Amino acid sequence: MGLYKYFNKAFKENKGAVLITVLLVGSLLILLSVALSEFSRSNLKASLYYENRVKARYLAEGGLNKALSELKNDTERLEYVLSAAKGKSGGVVYDNLNIEEGDLKGNLQVKAFLESGNKLKITSEGTVGNSKFTATAFLTVTRAYEAFQKLIFAASGISFNGAANVQGDIVFLGNVDLKGNFELNGNVYSKGDVELQGSALVTKSIFSLGNVSLNGSADVYGDTYAKGAINISGAANIRGKSYPYYQGNINFPQDMPKLDSDFYKSRATAIYEGPYSVTTLSLNNSIVFVDDEIEEVIDNKGNRETIVHEGDFSADNLQGSGVIYAKGDVEVKNITGNDNGIIIISEKNITVKNAGNVKNALLFAPNGTVDIGNANFEGSIVARNFYSNGSPVIKYSGAFLNLSDYLPQQNPPKIKIDYIKKEGIY
Repeated sequence: MGLYKYFNKAFKENKGAVLITVLLVGSLLILLSVALSEFSRSNLKASLYYENRVKARYLAEGGLNKALSELKNDTERLEYVLSAAKGKSGGVVYDNLNIEEGDLKGNLQVKAFLESGNKLKITSEGTVGNSKFTATAFLTVTRAYEAFQKLIFAASGISFNGAANVQGDIVFLGNVDLKGNFELNGNVYSKGDVELQGSALVTKSIFSLGNVSLNGSADVYGDTYAKGAINISGAANIRGKSYPYYQGNINFPQDMPKLDSDFYKSRATAIYEGPYSVTTLSLNNSIVFVDDEIEEVIDNKGNRETIVHEGDFSADNLQGSGVIYAKGDVEVKNITGNDNGIIIISEKNITVKNAGNVKNALLFAPNGTVDIGNANFEGSIVARNFYSNGSPVIKYSGAFLNLSDYLPQQNPPKIKIDYIKKEGIY
């Protein structure tokens, strides 16, 4: 029997079964078609979501970069944002900007929040469709000079006469001759030559725009960079790497900040004609200005004579938070600043008279000497010369930077990006 006759006979004998088979196959084909259609639609939707997600991220990051660039390069813009950022809702940098550039269509909003006196948070939110992405930058805004961010910033000389434990970076605008039994847990920066003698120990690195010499049993744990020569004699040692005649850049802090007596006098809470002496003085975010007193007297021969009473200031105890500005010498025993610190500025010298404690203080005497004796010190010292004897602990504290509006200002302020956080909401 031929093949055609065979299939024709089978079809006639199994009509019902074939019909059911055809219906089942047709149903399966329809279901498969629907499934493929739904799969394609889901893929398209997922692809669109992903595309919007990427666009929202690019929008947020682009807005953040633009804001940071503006704040770095436009002082007036930065001042405006800092002022506006103090409210609970923050300050608007860019408000609901509708972006339409090519295929990119979305919304951008950038806000600034002042989290503390010098901590600024910038949030940039990009929205495309139902996708949102937020990029956040956390910044430190520095109005004060970099000198105030070092433990010791000296123009001429520094002397440790004893076994001081020094914790922080020290900077010199000239040559450095460090000798004694002190230990420095920090870096040394010098615009001139650096010479370590005795058993001086530096646990970090030395950066010099001149020559570096180590004598005696001086020891440097870190690296040493010098634009000139590096010389080692005796039992002295550099444990890190040495870079004599270094050709790279050495980032050096700025020069000594300048005094501005008019700034403080015009903002003073109290003005005294010196000399002014107190046992205990509690500051409440105030500025105390101690001025010279000029007196004209006539002697018994009828001659006029001008007597200047120096604007000296002395106190047994300083407490709280605020500023002392003296036209003359400053002499104190104990200084206890709260978390916001105390700023002491002298146009001459600052002396700590006993072996007390100095906490959270800035001692600023750009024309004179800061002598802390044997006092334990916590804060920053910026002076022409620095002196310490005995075995005190001397360490950096930037608490007084919370009073940055009372410090000599650099213009424009500097912005340092602490870190950037990115997060999407899809």
